[in-house]
Amino acid sequence: MAHRERETGSVMIASRGDRLAHDVPAGDDRVDVDPMEQIRAGVARLQDEDRRQWLPRELTARLRDLATARERLEAEYVRLIADWDRRQAWAVDGSLSPSAWLAHHTPVSSPAAKKSVRTARLVRTHESTSEALAAGAVSVTQIEQLARAEGRGRGEIFTEHEETLLDAASLMNEDDFGVVVKRWQSMADDQLGRADARHMFENRYLYLSTTFAGAVAVDGLLDPEAGARLQAALEARVTPDPADDPEPRSAAQLRADALIDLVEEAATGTTSARPSRVRTSVNVVVDLPTLQGDEWTPRSRADLVGIGPVARETVARLLCDSYLTRVITAGPSQVLDVGRSTRFVSEPQRAALVVRDETCVFPSCSRDHRWCDAHHLTFYEHDPRTDLENLVLLCRRHHAMVHEGLWTMKRDCDSGHIITGRGPPR
Repeated sequence: MAHRERETGSVMIASRGDRLAHDVPAGDDRVDVDPMEQIRAGVARLQDEDRRQWLPRELTARLRDLATARERLEAEYVRLIADWDRRQAWAVDGSLSPSAWLAHHTPVSSPAAKKSVRTARLVRTHESTSEALAAGAVSVTQIEQLARAEGRGRGEIFTEHEETLLDAASLMNEDDFGVVVKRWQSMADDQLGRADARHMFENRYLYLSTTFAGAVAVDGLLDPEAGARLQAALEARVTPDPADDPEPRSAAQLRADALIDLVEEAATGTTSARPSRVRTSVNVVVDLPTLQGDEWTPRSRADLVGIGPVARETVARLLCDSYLTRVITAGPSQVLDVGRSTRFVSEPQRAALVVRDETCVFPSCSRDHRWCDAHHLTFYEHDPRTDLENLVLLCRRHHAMVHEGLWTMKRDCDSGHIITGRGPPR
């Protein structure tokens, strides 16, 4: 497995996995020394240090050493929890779960205890992950990211990609690896039938409640696409206050005012808020292999700009009725060429769809065409044709339900009628 290192001056400082230098000389065979006694003694010496007169480089060196020591101790903490949990030692005194025991007997919160147990169980059940953590090839934070993503039924798919993910972790910092993990999670959800993408859409809500003082509290949860649309619409209406304004508004106040502007536009029938084909722009970045359904790699990309990685089926739905711009790159960052934006569904095709379908074609739905997307019955990876026979109008909700596996749609070759059916059980 690859190993990241960086050099500072004449001292090589390993960012992963180098064992700490101990006071015990090389070759010392005092194996009977309790490591916890050594740690406690070392901490006591650290507490006695008077660092007020230390040079900046000395403080920096100590900080690096302490950060490395903390990382290694946290790794051993996770590995110990794995063994302790495997033996169910937490049940000896009547505790009902390992996280409950940790929250009661150690100085951690319940959420932190649950995270530690979840991480330890990933280490316990995946040998390569355990070895990478023990060797210091990956950090505890990276294992926590993997443990969080591996849940919700993604275990078998994680096992298939375990080595690839660990290799990526050994070459990346925690922030960059977090993005890779989110992309992998979206890919896994695609393989599992888009359960999480559908879950996010079906769990949307918006609550308006009046406070005792008469103000209105707004609380809501939107799926990534809807959130990106709202974010873009608000940003387009935010007008910063002049630099010399004596009482400039905060960013939160600017967004609140932009939301009211959006409401006023809808109430007064202004063009930008009427149901029309002039829509708030939401940008998607997807690489060709992902679009074609190729095998996932750490470089795979399917992102909603400003939001982050999303399920490939969400991207496929957005691309049904969108503008497509080809960008050719050399590697992940060097742009060689940017082509013209071309529409998946042309304006004449859109007009013809409106004449033919008029409303959402899903049975029992009659949402007006102004609220509908043009949906490809057979998507790009299976059939690159964008013609009227392969297109129908679907309202946003039914468009999401079809793309995310809840329903299927096809056109009967003989009659030309649209046939719908329940998707496979999840």
